[in-house]
Amino acid sequence: MERTIPYWTGVIEAEAIESGRSVLVASSENAIRGLLMHLLGIPSGRIAEIEIPTGLPLLFDPESCRLSLLEGSVDAHNFGKGGAELLFGCIPADEDAPPPQPRRRATV
Repeated sequence: MERTIPYWTGVIEAEAIESGRSVLVASSENAIRGLLMHLLGIPSGRIAEIEIPTGLPLLFDPESCRLSLLEGSVDAHNFGKGGAELLFGCIPADEDAPPPQPRRRATV
């Protein structure tokens, strides 16, 4: 996350998403996990529960702060023990934490 999040916020978000352009991010599973932790507010203690299938396009909707599949059924893939939280809603780091701020739609 040391390089991923600063690049996301300083370049991808600031120069592409904010101007309404679509973004495709292809990276290693660990970098994608870090980005999802940032975008969805997933606590670091829960991220290991989530499996990210290789080569499966995921859509991030900043308005609802959720991921969805580009096509197909969620049941057809193994997203691990925490997959439901990953796909269907934000997980605040703690009960008092505000949800992440809305962002434009991006493909991760």
